[in-house]
Amino acid sequence: MTEQGAVLLKCFKEGCGPNEIVAALGLTMEDLFPSRDSSASPTRRRRLVSPIQAVEALEVEFELVWTAAFNLAFGHALTPDDLLRLSTAGQRIRALVQEVRS
Repeated sequence: MTEQGAVLLKCFKEGCGPNEIVAALGLTMEDLFPSRDSSASPTRRRRLVSPIQAVEALEVEFELVWTAAFNLAFGHALTPDDLLRLSTAGQRIRALVQEVRS
């Protein structure tokens, strides 16, 4: 738990995104954060990842997506595990984009 009362979770199984972790626990993302006093002035949200961490994570996911596209372009079929990992890459990219934009 952070000093501000937010709950931090980590899945040690590769491929779990934040939404998957929360759903597996029967929670929502809002459940991980303390309620805000509506009369209080809004505070700046602390980022979950630094810009360099976001770029490094995007680089890993980009390489995976590029490799899958290259294989498909040359007629190689993707396995069910490949498709699952590709889906996870998409979720991670989307989460990183949302994090950077917020």
